[in-house]
Amino acid sequence: MLKLKIYLCVLMLIMLIQLIGDDSNLLFDDSSVALIEITVDADDLIWMYDNVWSDSLHLTEVHFSNQNIDEIVSDVGFRLRGNTSRISYKKSFKLSFNDFFSGREFYGVDKINLNGEHNDPSIIRSKLCWDIYQQIGMKSSREAYAAVYINEMYFGLYANIEHIDDEFLEKNFADASGNLWKCNYLARLNYLGDDPELYKFYNNNSRVYELRTNEEEDDYGELARLIDVLNNTSSGVIADSLEKIVDVAGVLKYFAIDVLTGSWDDYWYGKNNYYIYHEPTADKFHIIPYDYDNTFGVDWMGIDWTERDIYQFRHPDAGRPLADVFMENDQYSNLYTHFLEFYSDEVFNLPVLEDRIDDIKDMITPWAEIDFFRTYDYGFTMDDFHDSYSADSYVNQHIKNGLKEFINLRNASVVEQLEYLDAPPVIYELDHYREGSIYVDVSAFSNAGLADVNIEFYAEDNTEPVLYPMSYEPVIGTKLVEEADNWQGIIPSLEDVEYGYFQVRATDVNGQSQVYPRTHRILVQTGILDVEDLVINEFLAVNDSSYADEAGEFDDWLELYNPGAENIDLSGLFLTDNPENLDKWQIPSETIIEVGGYLIFWCDEDQEQGTLHTNFKLSSGGETIIITNLDASTVIDSISFGTQTADISFGRSPDGSDSWMFLTPTPSAENIGTASDEDEILEKVSLNNYPNPFNPETMITFTINQESQIDLSIYNIRGQKIITLNDSKMKSGTHSISWNGRDAANRNVSSGLYLYKLSIDDKETITNKCLLLK
Repeated sequence: MLKLKIYLCVLMLIMLIQLIGDDSNLLFDDSSVALIEITVDADDLIWMYDNVWSDSLHLTEVHFSNQNIDEIVSDVGFRLRGNTSRISYKKSFKLSFNDFFSGREFYGVDKINLNGEHNDPSIIRSKLCWDIYQQIGMKSSREAYAAVYINEMYFGLYANIEHIDDEFLEKNFADASGNLWKCNYLARLNYLGDDPELYKFYNNNSRVYELRTNEEEDDYGELARLIDVLNNTSSGVIADSLEKIVDVAGVLKYFAIDVLTGSWDDYWYGKNNYYIYHEPTADKFHIIPYDYDNTFGVDWMGIDWTERDIYQFRHPDAGRPLADVFMENDQYSNLYTHFLEFYSDEVFNLPVLEDRIDDIKDMITPWAEIDFFRTYDYGFTMDDFHDSYSADSYVNQHIKNGLKEFINLRNASVVEQLEYLDAPPVIYELDHYREGSIYVDVSAFSNAGLADVNIEFYAEDNTEPVLYPMSYEPVIGTKLVEEADNWQGIIPSLEDVEYGYFQVRATDVNGQSQVYPRTHRILVQTGILDVEDLVINEFLAVNDSSYADEAGEFDDWLELYNPGAENIDLSGLFLTDNPENLDKWQIPSETIIEVGGYLIFWCDEDQEQGTLHTNFKLSSGGETIIITNLDASTVIDSISFGTQTADISFGRSPDGSDSWMFLTPTPSAENIGTASDEDEILEKVSLNNYPNPFNPETMITFTINQESQIDLSIYNIRGQKIITLNDSKMKSGTHSISWNGRDAANRNVSSGLYLYKLSIDDKETITNKCLLLK
């Protein structure tokens, strides 16, 4: 396998090991049908069925068992979920592990969605879709089957589908701190105006764009920016704009799979049932698939989905900007066509899918036979269950095709419709890492055929690039299209070069070419800088009216200070507000801080407003700011802080010293004068630990704003105290206390998730999580 691919696999393995409490693969083991036994008060169950539109949670006990798990969990929330399924006989349910027991997770999740699949006599359509998404490497939910009993009565065979929430983001994205929107009916992404408040409108008592993370901030600014780009960017530069802020390949994969599976209850046709996630570190928007029971020939509108136009898939009502801009761009239309062709060959055809379909059918048949609830809504019998898998014609009500019949017909129709346009090549993925030399992988495609792919490297300030040819290194038999399109190249060791920049250019056999990235060159470094004097000097996390940026906006900011004897070139250093993501935002080239000088960075997620605007904001409730060296691991300076007050900054006084205090803001100037009203400063703290996960020791850091009695203790996941690390009065300021993974008897504790609790004057308690790995 390619050296880069091996490196990335190792990196992914490390990331998987480090996922806090992530043994969710055990929960979603689909090799057998799990057993979920729910015990709930009989009156509560009757009330739920009498009040089907209520989301009220009822206290239950849950016994979950499969090949890996056999556990009973108490104090679990239980309610109905879904839309049309609420009025069906076979209803769908939600189990919540963290509503009655704050912070609790069950095998890496805090909620389980149990879908009744009452529309689908085969009970397999959504499962196949999720399997396909997993096979092609798309960030998507996992699904396993469960036999559900309530108060010892069998309620049927259910789909246990992974919930899309903050835990899902942590498992799938390097930076899980961004905004996640669930996009409901009418979510066309059409332009309503520049004001983010315009996108908070409702339909049927819920927001069309429903913010699911960072709800307290309720910030729709990034969503409004995406919609503005999609609707108001000219065709000549739309590709440049899209590649800067959108996961292009992910969107096109989503369209391709929906078109292949006939999934009309989606963005492109149904204008609903998808998620959008903005990943702050990369400043990229990702589309996340959702809800796949209306697929593989399910139809309520009289449309033959086996023949639906693959380029005009949408409903003829108002436009779908996200799909329209891609289909109207010849390069992206070709890439979409390429994805369809690849998936129809390697993923979506009966010879590939049939054995898997038959295995699942054999596994779930005994449970379907005794599932009487599934027969009540549409009268589906066991004959319907078996016949709905057929490769021959099968029609019953809204089911217009047998499952295998649909796959054969749709695949043939898609292949007949494929049409490539005359357009330049496309590069759609790029990875690089350094081990002496710099190894670069890209995924590139041209329907005309690629003549060559070259790395164009610019050493330091050179204006002419050095070309390093790349070789075509496809992964044979892969279901990941990006691996089938893989090219690899090497920039030789840069021992005599401090830094450089590169792009990759693909040229087809007709002489047409395209560079990637389109809008900038990638900075690469060879070492670390001697910047030990550089410090974070001051910051303002709640800027209501004290100091405006160049756009006239009052945004968060932080100030760096150079107390040394030489100017410092900050190019390539990193700023972050996340200790687990030290390369969150890279300082652009030619950023100089002079001797004795100050430099302001705007923490506003508005990078288009200027080069010194970061992709993260500061939290008014407290967090950590870190600046790291070129290697994205050597910490130059950091500060953990607690709750902040509007228009009162926190800074070193005097400049560059170890003494921090609340100040009247002095951006780009000497820190003098304490805050005018100390009573306005809330007496709360920040609480973090680093590293996390850890072995064998972690440092717990907190900031208090006045002298207080501090109790810092460690608890296991069952709430039992393991050890008290501190129980004494402490002065105001930032403090760090280490925990070495031992209990009060000085015994090593086992690997796992632990809670650390900070109590202040027996009045306020803050809790956080840490993971011990051995």
